[in-house]
Amino acid sequence: MKRAEPVAKGRLATVGDASRTDQCRCAALYARVSTTDQNTAAQVEALRRYVRARGWKAEEFVDHGVSGAKERRPALDALLAAARRREVGVVVVTKLDRLARTAGTYGRRCIQELTGVSSPAR
Repeated sequence: MKRAEPVAKGRLATVGDASRTDQCRCAALYARVSTTDQNTAAQVEALRRYVRARGWKAEEFVDHGVSGAKERRPALDALLAAARRREVGVVVVTKLDRLARTAGTYGRRCIQELTGVSSPAR
């Protein structure tokens, strides 16, 4: 089976296989801001509208005041664990840089892991 690639839709991006949202518990919404002075409310509301428009159930994962350059982030770690358990079918972010600041090694590894676990078990 072909692996799902990250897809940008307008200002939002999905990682995974959206067709699996029927088979899995839900879509994972991930929001992040780098400083505690910033607020994730606009990101989260955009993500909620996106999944609501598609009729998907959603679980929210939000990191406050955590740089995208850090590999260890509490909400992202929880999201990846849920993806490994196949509890989410698709990850939705406002921009791919919410997952990783750059497309460097960690960013590629994160997206590869998410797209790899989105493929059905063989």
